[in-house]
Amino acid sequence: MLTGWIITVCRRAPAGLRAFLLIPACLLLASCLLLGETSENSLTIYTARDRNLVESVLDKFENQHPQYAGHVAVVYLGAQEAAERVRAESVNPQADIWWGGTQQQFEQASDARLLAAAPSSVAARIPAGMRDPGGTWLGEVRLAEVIAYNHDLLDASEVPATWDELIEPRFQGRILIRDVESSGTMRSIFASLIDRQIRKAGSDAEGFRWLGLLDANTKAYAANPTDLFLRLSRGEAALTLWNLQDVLLQKERRNAPLSVAVPAEGVPILVDGIAKIRNAPSPEAADAFLEFLFSEPIQAKLANEFFQLPVDWRRANANERAWIDRWSATVKRRGRHAAR
Repeated sequence: MLTGWIITVCRRAPAGLRAFLLIPACLLLASCLLLGETSENSLTIYTARDRNLVESVLDKFENQHPQYAGHVAVVYLGAQEAAERVRAESVNPQADIWWGGTQQQFEQASDARLLAAAPSSVAARIPAGMRDPGGTWLGEVRLAEVIAYNHDLLDASEVPATWDELIEPRFQGRILIRDVESSGTMRSIFASLIDRQIRKAGSDAEGFRWLGLLDANTKAYAANPTDLFLRLSRGEAALTLWNLQDVLLQKERRNAPLSVAVPAEGVPILVDGIAKIRNAPSPEAADAFLEFLFSEPIQAKLANEFFQLPVDWRRANANERAWIDRWSATVKRRGRHAAR
């Protein structure tokens, strides 16, 4: 019971209080585990999804499955951080579900045999192109990657109408970008932008030159999405690149002064997904959560309340890790010097 109480308090506490409670709660939780006080009906989730969305889903999950009430632990991470944690813990997995990551990340994890097949009844609900053939990862939502801007700082007529306008000198110091290495969203956006330049020029060198010019216009790299939206809303920068769903949630739930622009060439559409971790501590709980999440009422709720379109790219997937490592080593914070 004490373990469940600790998890519930930490998950439901306000953000400021949650940080204050985290260290002593974790120490107390570790003591409980050493004493053998664990719950057979526990569930641990690593997630990169919006906190309000996660809490809303978990509240209903615990109501429908009372055996898990007070025994669901959530760790909020960037998608790449979650991917790296799942890989690091593969000998002794600590979580049951990885919720929120790109198709590329899940395919890489599946190839590394880090994931387990979801129940066939769940996988059957997902179109073949939006899941692993063996059901080791499932696409949950399609995310459009757009330009988001502070409409108190930029008039709609000033916003980039094409991707190439982002690298014009007029936007120097006016762009804020989420830290790329730890973000599945940004890794995918950058990989797609490199791929775009390959299609235009036939070489990834042009892609890195383009990213060098974008870096020259970038004021800072935000540590996480919360930091990104806070600084953008405060007017520290005028625009960013991010997914449409999160931008719309910021507008509706926090009244953020944000608007969206879609470049004339179009935008990347990413598949964001979920997976059951191989050799998870609580595989039955993981299966129950997947069955619940992909049920018709919950998918309808996410569509209606969280701007989530239910689920009905290959060179970027194959090269993402090498491209982002190269960008970090040769482009980041080098700006126009990297573009020469």
